[in-house]
Amino acid sequence: MDFDVVIIGGGIAGNALAAVLARAGKSVLVLERSTVYRDRVRGEFFHAWGVAELLTLHLFETLMRAGGAVITRSVPYDETEEPAEPATAFDDRVRERLFAPA
Repeated sequence: MDFDVVIIGGGIAGNALAAVLARAGKSVLVLERSTVYRDRVRGEFFHAWGVAELLTLHLFETLMRAGGAVITRSVPYDETEEPAEPATAFDDRVRERLFAPA
């Protein structure tokens, strides 16, 4: 069988790319080394630019249906400094796209 695209790695980026290319009509093969799913802590928080990309790729609703949640504020810090004041987690472009009136 011939494929238009072969993607090495079935993680967050590989599967997102595969979904977008398949929607565009490409024949895609994703190769993943592991045959067993490992729940790893990665990609469980998307910054504003990541949410904007999910919206652009039309994957945001899929993540929301899978149990995702929208966090509109966060407090970044590390152990060597006092916590900052709550900072907005979304820039204006993302906020407008997420919360625009229907």
